[in-house]
Order: sequence, then structure tokens, then C-alpha cells
Amino acid sequence: MPLSTTLKPTDKENYRLLVGSKIAALRAAAGLTQASLAKRAGVSLKTLYTIERAAPDTNFTLLSLEALADALGTSVAELMRSAGAEKR
Repeated sequence: MPLSTTLKPTDKENYRLLVGSKIAALRAAAGLTQASLAKRAGVSLKTLYTIERAAPDTNFTLLSLEALADALGTSVAELMRSAGAEKR
């Protein structure tokens, strides 16, 4: 079953917020601007801005997440891991 049909709208919003905030935090910790990370990852600045903002209409692809994760030296799984899961 596709993820989009199994998550409630509030779950989708939570994942957008989680992924966007993790990317923003990792980018800041690496001392990168949005423009430099977007260039490094090969995604548009608009795409990165939209993901970090976690706008309700954000609809990013797995390829974009993989590119951003690679550019940040992490994995897509880590970008989606919740704070509670990190403490286990």
C-alpha cells in the first residue's frame, strides 16, 4: 500500500515538518547556505526552500531527499527518524 494512502493528513504534515527541520538543522550545522546545499545536492533552491519550510503543499520526491541526504552525509532514513526514535 502506498505511504500516501496509509498516512492521515496530520501524519503527512508531521513528516514534512520532521524532514524539513532535520534538513535545515543539518545544513546549518554544516555551515551551508540553502543555495550552497541546493547546488551540492543538485536540486533547485526552490525545492530546498519548500522542503525546509514544510509548506502544506510540499510534495518532494525520494530522489530529492536522497540527493539532499547524500549532500549532508546522512541517509533518508535518518532524515525521517523522529526524535523519540533517536533516543532508543
